[in-house]
Amino acid sequence: MLILFSASPCLAADVRKDCQARHIDSCTQILQSAPSDFNALGNRGIAFRVSGEYDRAIADLDAAIRINPDIAGLYLERGLAYDAKGEHLLAIRDFDEAIGRQPDLVQAHFGRAIAHQAVGQRDLSTVDIDSAMRLDRILVAGLYMQRGNQLRAIRHYGEAIAAFDRAIDINAGWPLAWFGRAASFEEMGNSERAAADYRKCIELTAKSDLERQRQQEARARLDRLAAR
Repeated sequence: MLILFSASPCLAADVRKDCQARHIDSCTQILQSAPSDFNALGNRGIAFRVSGEYDRAIADLDAAIRINPDIAGLYLERGLAYDAKGEHLLAIRDFDEAIGRQPDLVQAHFGRAIAHQAVGQRDLSTVDIDSAMRLDRILVAGLYMQRGNQLRAIRHYGEAIAAFDRAIDINAGWPLAWFGRAASFEEMGNSERAAADYRKCIELTAKSDLERQRQQEARARLDRLAAR
C-alpha cells in the first residue's frame, strides 16, 4: 500500500497531475495501488512509446484497451508503437480501429499512410495522405516535420530530407522545416544544399521564440560552413 495516497490527498493529486503529464514514475505509483487505473495505464503507455520502450508501451495500451475499447487515441498510440517496431501490418490494423472510432483523427490517417508506404502499398498511402490533408493541412505539415526530426535523430538522412520536403511543400513559410532539412543535408555532408536551406530559414518571418532560436542557430551554422 502506498502511504502517499492515504496520508496526503494533496500529494496524491500531485502524483496524478504528474501522471497526466506522462511521467512514468508517477503513473507507476498509481498503478501499484490501482493496477486497473485506466488513465494511468494510457498515460504510461504513451510515455513508454515516446521514450522508445515500445513493448512496454504496447503492454500498457493493451491493458487500457481491454478496460475501455472505445477510445480511438489508444489504438492510435498502439499503432504508432507497432509501426516504430517495424510491425507495420499490426500498426495498420490499429490505425483502422482508430479511424473507425474517430474518422477525423488526422494522426491516424497519417500514421496509416506511413505504414502503408512501409509495406509497399503506395496507392493506399496516397489515399490516406489525401484524407489527412483534407482534414488539416497544417497539422499534416507538422507531422511530416516531426517525422523528419525523428529520422534525422537516428541518422536516416535521406528519409528525413524526404519528410522535410513534404513539410515544405505544404507550408513553405515555416523556418523550422527549412532548418531541419538544412541540418540533415549538413550532417550527411552536403554543405552546399545545407547552406541554401539555412539561408532560406533565415529569410523567412519567424512567428515564435523557437523559430527565432533556429534562425540564430542557422546563422551560426552558416558561419561555420563558410569557415571550412
